[in-house]
Amino acid sequence: MLWTGPGAIRVDARAEGYARGSSKAVAPAKAVTVLLTPASSLGGIVVEAGTRTPVADVLVAIRGDDRDALGLGGASARTDGDGRFRIDRLTPGRYKPTATGHGVYGEPAESVLLGLGQRVDDLTIEVHAARTVRGRVEVAAGAERAPGAGARVSLHADDGDASVADIGGVADDDGRVELVVVRPGRYQVSIEHEGSLAADHYDPIVVAGRDVDGVIWTMTVS
Repeated sequence: MLWTGPGAIRVDARAEGYARGSSKAVAPAKAVTVLLTPASSLGGIVVEAGTRTPVADVLVAIRGDDRDALGLGGASARTDGDGRFRIDRLTPGRYKPTATGHGVYGEPAESVLLGLGQRVDDLTIEVHAARTVRGRVEVAAGAERAPGAGARVSLHADDGDASVADIGGVADDDGRVELVVVRPGRYQVSIEHEGSLAADHYDPIVVAGRDVDGVIWTMTVS
């Protein structure tokens, strides 16, 4: 028996060898049923594109939309010294994980379909070089400028590549933003900040063979 306050609740259940299950209910309730399915797992190796060298200490994570749809929370694992990883306690479904590490990013060319209780250990993810974009948001009020603390800066791929997710970050108290693991390419910039207006246009960010530093994005008081 579980005790909770009245209202909408979600009950989670876990057991060895099974994927996590959850069920929504409204308290008080006489009974809540949570179904558990035999766990599947997804494993493999992360290698450097071109050289096929294993890459250690890379975070392999299930994409956000997959996690939300399957109720997986933060399903992820880090590669070991041989570049190998395994994510356990997965429910049946189709997965396309991402691999993110210091200065590298990658994802498999195709998604992987996991059956009930199936274990896949031969997925290979190639990672490519990724860069960091650093800048500062300033809010202009006449001749005065203040840091845009809390502003959200987003980069949007400018080449029509739907597989490249938008990248975003929030400015610190000094208005500084650091966007890590940015893949090479051309990006459009959008900025949101309460009480401020973004410019009609910001110069695109072009990421190539090195990090991008010292960018200034100016907003005005609304």
